Amino acid sequence: MTRPSRFRPAGFVHRRLLPAQLSLRLAARRERRRVDYRLGHFEPEYRAETVAALAAKGLGVHTATLIAVATHETDATVLDALAAAVAAQQWEPVSRPQILALRLWARAWLMRPPAEPSIPDLYPGTWVPPTVGIPAVPGFPVLPGLELSAFPAGGMVVEAAGVPVPLVAVTGAGGPAGVSVIQALKVAGYRVLALDADGGAAGLRLADIGAVVPRGHTRGYGAALLELVVTHAPSALVCTVAEEYRALTPLVERLADYGCRTWLPDLSAADACVDKRTFAIAMHWAGVPHPATADSFEEARLIPGPWIVKPARGRGSRDVFAVDTVEELERAFSVVPDPIAQTRLSGREFTADALIDRDGRLLACVPRWREETKAGISVRGTTFASDEVTAVVIDTLRAVKLTGPANVQGFADAEGRVTVVEVNPRFSGGLPLTLAAGADVVGTYLTGILDPGVELPQLTFQPGVKMARYYAEVFE
Repeated sequence: MTRPSRFRPAGFVHRRLLPAQLSLRLAARRERRRVDYRLGHFEPEYRAETVAALAAKGLGVHTATLIAVATHETDATVLDALAAAVAAQQWEPVSRPQILALRLWARAWLMRPPAEPSIPDLYPGTWVPPTVGIPAVPGFPVLPGLELSAFPAGGMVVEAAGVPVPLVAVTGAGGPAGVSVIQALKVAGYRVLALDADGGAAGLRLADIGAVVPRGHTRGYGAALLELVVTHAPSALVCTVAEEYRALTPLVERLADYGCRTWLPDLSAADACVDKRTFAIAMHWAGVPHPATADSFEEARLIPGPWIVKPARGRGSRDVFAVDTVEELERAFSVVPDPIAQTRLSGREFTADALIDRDGRLLACVPRWREETKAGISVRGTTFASDEVTAVVIDTLRAVKLTGPANVQGFADAEGRVTVVEVNPRFSGGLPLTLAAGADVVGTYLTGILDPGVELPQLTFQPGVKMARYYAEVFE
């Protein structure tokens, strides 16, 4: 039986009778009393421990108290503890606008200049909310204390709690990897400039600013990208399309001159991954287990079947054929552009999301079973831990001398033998599962972009985290 709604006189008075400004002022006073009643009479060290414990239970459990502490607390020790605890819950779903407000405040507090003595408030003063230039998102509620406004063409410095909110450019906004990076950055409190060659790309609608650029192999790509960087002044650029590296590499210094940092792998390393012939040779010389590979029908007949025939520089599952007979093999070689053939592997298919520091140190390796794929993208998967897979991933990435994000695909057979099939020198389409398992490869990579000299941390993850993908829509 449905419980009848309860009439609350105080709520009716605030919603219907009191002026909005007076209602906000009374609410602010109530929140101050909430802090004083629950925590205010304790020493700062105890208050810090208490707010950290409350946040650790989930930002949605004690939201009102946490916001009250962020708004009215004056001791930096307590605010440090609160900001760190909120940051530790970064992958908790944003079920309420107040949770996003807490994350923005925590990001601003942790990024504050060390010499700045002032304490940024979530809601400065007694009741007047700050004006924060967070762009309007269709269908998203207005956050308490945040004024939503659309961005102009450029030149606007956006601040949260007095600290500038960095703008990050993301290329490949129409692909699963680009969308995943955009969403991760948004959850972390960054603004995003999304770029894609397709004006209908969904990621352009998920970001704060969306812009169409020519394809990376076309002549106008560099000029268009630089113009957008000058106009919008992003602090960093994250590339999620490996084929754009060749066009981006000559622009790195120009981008830096405009205040936009990026971190690209060495072109020879990226090419060794993108070109499957070159990759097969690199694996052979490094002694990394890799399927037998042939680049002509005559050679393919001599390697064990059944086979996989695919383009040497293809993407996803485009023009990929599984063939069982010599006749099918010959037919596949006649229709696949620039084909190669490989012995088809058996066992369980996996992808390992990895992040490699500039000095070649492995910062993260998160293997996941590819339990179901559609169009080459994982739609169901589970993270797992394996020393054997991690060891092969290290050998693979060392062989091609790759740095930055990568995803290594391969198979593990019934005896536990691990064989690598290919490496994509970029974030993967299954990135959300790695993030949900606790390995913040996006945030760590962005830290490495913004501060190239910083020592990046080793990342851990939770095995056994499952993902099931579903469709979502954006509208205009």
